[in-house]
Amino acid sequence: MDEPLQALIRGLFGAGLFQLGTFTHERQKHVKLGLELLSSYPHLLRSIAGLIQQRLAANISRLVCTSEAVGLGTAVSLMSDIPLVCHTGKFDAPNRNFVGAYDIEHPAALLMLNTERYSQDVLAQIYRDAGSVGLQIIQNICVIDDVPSTIQQNSTSLIRLADAVQLMSDEGLIPSALGQKALAEL
Repeated sequence: MDEPLQALIRGLFGAGLFQLGTFTHERQKHVKLGLELLSSYPHLLRSIAGLIQQRLAANISRLVCTSEAVGLGTAVSLMSDIPLVCHTGKFDAPNRNFVGAYDIEHPAALLMLNTERYSQDVLAQIYRDAGSVGLQIIQNICVIDDVPSTIQQNSTSLIRLADAVQLMSDEGLIPSALGQKALAEL
């Protein structure tokens, strides 16, 4: 992992957007992500948007973001000068599920914060809905890949969650026992 990504992981950890501990919500787990707060940290948002911009396929003419990634999508759109379309998170009617200017035959990149929220079925529905309004999603980019089995072909993530946990453990930012517990559940 290169230094810019390591610095990004440290920044996310320092801002509390990437937390390690013992958390009980629906089930006990040792990693908690708060990436929906990314817009509150402009320096991190700018860094992530720049890293995503570097990874966009050359033929991308539209960006599509998930409902919780609007801030990130807006930042990438401003940096790349590529129009943004936002998925509402609803699945009632494709022409109402996307907000933004779109028309047919636009290769698009789907931007997500993390993969935990999206099963293969949900992602497939987003792809189908996008296709039905003329957006052809050919690339999928997420900030943190926390459920590797969700990622599809033509997909990339900036950070693998397991690599981030390992880095925090190796650098002594978290107790090694906590790092081992977190890695075991990934």
